[in-house]
Amino acid sequence: MKWLGPLERPLEKFLNGPAPSDPLYLSNRPLKQRLKLAAVIIVPCLVVAVGLLMALSNRIPVTGAGPAPEPTPNEVTQKILPHLDRNIKIDVNRDLEVMEIHIEHGAETSLVCTVRNNSGKDIPTGGVVVDLTDSSGSQLGGVTIPVNVAARSTKKVQMPIKQSNAVFALVRELQAH
Repeated sequence: MKWLGPLERPLEKFLNGPAPSDPLYLSNRPLKQRLKLAAVIIVPCLVVAVGLLMALSNRIPVTGAGPAPEPTPNEVTQKILPHLDRNIKIDVNRDLEVMEIHIEHGAETSLVCTVRNNSGKDIPTGGVVVDLTDSSGSQLGGVTIPVNVAARSTKKVQMPIKQSNAVFALVRELQAH
């Protein structure tokens, strides 16, 4: 206990009491000495245990703590893309729309697509670019379904495909010329 400095000797005298003359002094100690030793060991342990329980039970209020507020979509965009032009316009072709697309398995595997022309003009050379995938989502290939749709009408188009194990058809692009 050298780290106590000048308090070392009085503390040692308090803990040890008078020097024992009995060879069996540890077993013949009076109750007062036993309680002193127990208090020196138990009290710090209790203080640490109570402090840990208080900290773990959230009984001690912590100011400023709590979940951070969710950032708004604008804040996320500003953080990820700080130089993004807000006035950007992306041209989207709304003339041609895919209503339904699926793969039919039979004697011959074919891709069936229903398209609608939303414009007031005929689309004689349009196309639907489709990615074909298997049941696990692995890409098997891509095909373009040629479409010829009159103004403001719907047309069902069927096209045979070589990928017989295709399960999903994912529309990648619509071409309306």
